[in-house]
Amino acid sequence: MIARMWEARVAPGRLADAEHWVTEVLLRSALDAGAAGAEAFRADGEDPRVVAITRWASEPAWTEPAPDDALVVRAHAWRFEELGPAQ
Repeated sequence: MIARMWEARVAPGRLADAEHWVTEVLLRSALDAGAAGAEAFRADGEDPRVVAITRWASEPAWTEPAPDDALVVRAHAWRFEELGPAQ
């Protein structure tokens, strides 16, 4: 199993817009591309952020779409491989 985590710091006053973009654009794109699962999270407060985690059966050709520059201050993506159960 491959997991991709995408995280973005949201531009001031744009958290609701970023939440909508992540759920309606990023997650929908991943699921349409064959992701085994996808979910999103938010953190509000002084430094609001949105996070999306997608899970794939094998290495995806898909990468996260880029949001409008006015929506996020910065965004990063990481790829993870499943370690397996503890022994």
